Amino acid sequence: MANVVTRCRVLEEFDRTFSSAAKEKLGIDCRVMNLVDGCLVLGVDNGALATRLRYQTQQLLAVANAHLTEPVNRIKIRVLPTPANPVDHGEAPQISAAARAHLARAAAAERDPKLREILLHLAGPDRNPQADGDAD
Repeated sequence: MANVVTRCRVLEEFDRTFSSAAKEKLGIDCRVMNLVDGCLVLGVDNGALATRLRYQTQQLLAVANAHLTEPVNRIKIRVLPTPANPVDHGEAPQISAAARAHLARAAAAERDPKLREILLHLAGPDRNPQADGDAD
C-alpha cells in the first residue's frame, strides 16, 4: 500500500509541475494521468484540445523532459469524461391522500423496521403506522 501512496504523490507532483509548465509555455490546460515506462498519459477536457495536443507532441515531450524527473519518450492524450451535474427537479411532487393511506397501511403491516420507516417517510409526516386510510 505504501508503494501506491508514494506513486500517487509522485504523480500529483508531476501533475503540478507539468501542468503549470505546459500552461506557461504552450497555453494549454491538461492533467498528468500516469507516467509508465516513458509514456506520459495526459487528460484533457475535450476532443478538440486532444487533437491539438496530438499535433504538439514534440513540444509536449520537450516540456515534459525539461520539468519531470522521469524520462518521457511517448505521450498519450485521453479525453476526460465530463462530470454529471445533478439535476434539480424542484420541489418533490405531492402524492394523493389515497397513496399516503396505502403507504401507511403497508408500513403498519411491515415487520422489517427499516422498510417500515421508509414507507412511513414516503407516506408523509402526518401519517401514523395505524392509519386505516380513508382514501379519497
